[in-house]
Amino acid sequence: MNELKVAVLGIGHPRYGVSVLASLATYFGERPLDIRLYDSDPEFLDLFERFGRLLFRTARNPQPLVAANDPVEALADADRVILSMSLRSSALFTKDRENAVQGTVDTLLRGVPKEAKVLSLQPEELDYGLGVYRFESWVPEPSDEERQGLLHQINRYLLGDEPLFEVMKAVERSPLKDWLDNPLSTSFQSKTARL
Repeated sequence: MNELKVAVLGIGHPRYGVSVLASLATYFGERPLDIRLYDSDPEFLDLFERFGRLLFRTARNPQPLVAANDPVEALADADRVILSMSLRSSALFTKDRENAVQGTVDTLLRGVPKEAKVLSLQPEELDYGLGVYRFESWVPEPSDEERQGLLHQINRYLLGDEPLFEVMKAVERSPLKDWLDNPLSTSFQSKTARL
């Protein structure tokens, strides 16, 4: 069976990055995955790629995981696109500081292959130039303290100071896994006239 090419745009998102990686690492679905990670913040991209590789090794999941420095490279031939650009990464991506996230989403969605299915983890108030899938709820919003400690926590995992089993256990029933096999397992938001 053909592999499913998955592009994650905005892997360094403080709310979703860890859960997306852990879900992908513990996915053993119908088709093998080819996963490409992108973030406009090179430090986040590097950190989350290393963390993802650790998760995949721990889960004994042999799926390829590649960091892409260019969203065009990440999106090439993608079948599934997970969109989760943070405010910080969006501000680095676009010159439009006032509408950074919307501007980034608009630009990135223009590069999505025609047949690809897009899952948006972005805030609901955004407009989309094409139809996207959305989860009603998934990962709770982290507290300010959790946000501030996220990078430190990931480094503790990378150093082996903390076990990964809790991270992996938290995504056992991740809706992301279901969506990869069947995008219709979640709600669809039809396109807007914005673009």
